[in-house]
Amino acid sequence: LVTLLDDLLTTHCFGTGINLFIAANVCERILWNAFSPKIFQTARGPQFEGAILPLIHLLIIRKNKYNALIEAFTRIGLPNLSSMFTTCMFFCIVISQGQIVSHVCTISKLLFD
Repeated sequence: LVTLLDDLLTTHCFGTGINLFIAANVCERILWNAFSPKIFQTARGPQFEGAILPLIHLLIIRKNKYNALIEAFTRIGLPNLSSMFTTCMFFCIVISQGQIVSHVCTISKLLFD
């Protein structure tokens, strides 16, 4: 099935489909780790698997909002906001480097062609 989809994308000028499938899988994983509604029983009580939902949940149920925010950033064993922000920063750096390389290639083509 993957080979068939790869051939379909290659014939319609999208380049190789394997990179597209890998990127789609990574994006799906990031979104699932951010917004997963699955509930796990932990020593601190039931917690959502995702990183965003526990932040909202903890800010609603905890009286001390500062401790709720710290817990959402430093959860152990489940996705937390620190790992999500690190992933987003890495993604932005990679995208910006790609844009810089793209602009440099365009400028060099204009200058030297």
